[in-house]
Amino acid sequence: MNHCLSLRITWKVCLACLLVTSTAQAGELAETYEAMQENGYSFTGNVTQFGFGVVGGGNDSLPDSLLYSGHGDYLLNVDASKFGLQDGLFFRLRAEHRFGEQLDPANTGSVMPPTIASHLPAETENLYITNLVVTQALSENFALFMGKFDTLDGDRNDFAHGRGVSQFSNLALVTNPAAIVGSPYSSLGAGFAILHDYEPLFVFTIMNPTDTTRTSGFDELFNNGALLTAGLRVPTNFFGKRGHQSFTALYSTQYFSELVPDPRATISKSGKPVTVTLTNKQEGTYAFLYNFDQYLYSDRQGRGFGLFGRVGVGDQSVNPLRLFLSAGIGGHNMLSRSRRNDSFGAGYYYLDATKDASLLTDIATATSEGLRDGQGLELYYNFNICSFMDLTFDYQLIGSASDSSYFEDPTSILGARLNIRL
Repeated sequence: MNHCLSLRITWKVCLACLLVTSTAQAGELAETYEAMQENGYSFTGNVTQFGFGVVGGGNDSLPDSLLYSGHGDYLLNVDASKFGLQDGLFFRLRAEHRFGEQLDPANTGSVMPPTIASHLPAETENLYITNLVVTQALSENFALFMGKFDTLDGDRNDFAHGRGVSQFSNLALVTNPAAIVGSPYSSLGAGFAILHDYEPLFVFTIMNPTDTTRTSGFDELFNNGALLTAGLRVPTNFFGKRGHQSFTALYSTQYFSELVPDPRATISKSGKPVTVTLTNKQEGTYAFLYNFDQYLYSDRQGRGFGLFGRVGVGDQSVNPLRLFLSAGIGGHNMLSRSRRNDSFGAGYYYLDATKDASLLTDIATATSEGLRDGQGLELYYNFNICSFMDLTFDYQLIGSASDSSYFEDPTSILGARLNIRL
């Protein structure tokens, strides 16, 4: 296979099925590609800092204080052919850690973190390897991959993704939470990708359903079933503008006897994560996800703005979320030539809670509060300060899914995010 062609193929595969650098802008992707082509490896990273606080509503018995937190993300890509190994063979390593103090769910009423990046990869501040993946491109239309990888980037969207560091901050507008019960944040797995015109078209994975962010994962490998995921992402050209239509189905054979705390979405009591013991234990669960992005305007450099939306359907017998909806607008500032690298977003989400009486009772027993439908709004504007630094101002209005008298009124959250690219 032609070396440059194989590099281009595998780079596209890494973006889609290894779930990594979809947050980068086109120029940054080009720089990374050129670095790999010249040196055989590239290193990128982000250190993101958050200053967020409750400014209205919330729990009146708790102070509306400003809290500082952050997240570090370090990514290494290696082209093995540059070191005398197999053509089309690539390695990818990602390490993450978090630090600081996050907003208390007892004050925000949110079951999903308003700043998801500051909660990942785990509840401790240790550095963890969340991706260690080997990819082999067999042709310009087919590639295999295996290793340990995270699932945060599995629901890519041009305007509502960014791993919580470059676009929206709230998990509900970064990915589709309907899949969280069935899929771990990071674990071992393998799969293949089919490409069309160097873009990922279909990706299939089999993955260990047990989260092994903090371990190698080999001791737990498939001890509790398997997670099967199939995703189709079709490029579109409606009205002469680029976009994507995505469809994903996942099925887990895991045996569910309880719902354990997860940094991506947590059921809590007095702000502390709790385990929900299930009365009706069940083997297996499923979720169906739909996702679209559609540009309304774009320039020759690929910058522009457009619409996005997501729909998620969960198995309400074990999933507290039976239906998820989100929609909004986002992209670059195309009104000012001098601020074209700035970006913005406005998004709304709705959480339709399970109507399964047994699961609702189990949640109420564990939390002493219960669960109801929730919704939220997030607005952000991202100032591109220089080539390696962005400053984002963010506002969120959360209608709590916690069935508590503390959250009869929506909670207002205001904050700033500073992202430094390494």
